[in-house]
Amino acid sequence: MYELWGEGGSYEELKESILSYPDERKLPYLDSNSTFRITVDTFGKVISLQEQKELIQGFTYIPFKGKVNLRNPDHNFWLIEIDNSEGNNGLPPVVQKTMFFGREVGVSDRKLIPTYELKSRTYLGPTAMDAEIAFLMANQALATPGKLVYDPFVGTGSILVAAAHFGAMTMGADIDIRVVRDGRGPDRNVWSNFKQYGLEMPVGLLRADNNLPPWRPGLKE
Repeated sequence: MYELWGEGGSYEELKESILSYPDERKLPYLDSNSTFRITVDTFGKVISLQEQKELIQGFTYIPFKGKVNLRNPDHNFWLIEIDNSEGNNGLPPVVQKTMFFGREVGVSDRKLIPTYELKSRTYLGPTAMDAEIAFLMANQALATPGKLVYDPFVGTGSILVAAAHFGAMTMGADIDIRVVRDGRGPDRNVWSNFKQYGLEMPVGLLRADNNLPPWRPGLKE
């Protein structure tokens, strides 16, 4: 995921685009107390290390004040070039040649998938959600510490497990009392999935019909 600072069909257009990007968005990541790295990536062609070096040196118009750190920088910047120069059987190119420059905001953590994959999970049901999809949904929901994630169709808890990994409080409900209360025994239930990964337990698991949510207006005890 990137914060796009500029794009263009040529490096001159890219320069103009970057220079027009608001300084208040750029300057916090260019100060002398931070380190940075620029990575070049291309699609549709391969460029040499020397060519990459020359492209990076062409960004002198960006006022980097910090030091370069190739191993563990504070800020990662990317130059991404999509090229249409290769032949396409005489047909028009699928994409136009474009250059992008931006700051890396976040990257995927692929090691999460083997850690949370379903085949090693303690408690599963016939509709258990794939771990990768659950993590995508938790990311889209911006699950973070201090937030509460509620799943009205909790099942075996796949979405809540992913949300809890990111530090969110969790709560769920399901119409099937056997799922939220019993599972397949004291050591094979929704709660044991959280225990397996060392995650914070849900605030609560309710037996509820989502057509009649438990906090509907006018509800009386």
